[in-house]
Amino acid sequence: MTLARILSDTWTGIAPASVSAFLVGQAVGTVAAITLVTWLYHPRPREAAQMIVPSCGG
Repeated sequence: MTLARILSDTWTGIAPASVSAFLVGQAVGTVAAITLVTWLYHPRPREAAQMIVPSCGG
């Protein structure tokens, strides 16, 4: 999608001079989103202990 916007000559395109800043912004946003989702949905120790099922064999 980014490549198409770089190559397009419309008002929604990305100016060639702004490509590096746009890509850096996308990378920062990706890292922030992954960090937030990991923080929000990390397993909690108490819940994890309830998920452990003992095996039948000693």
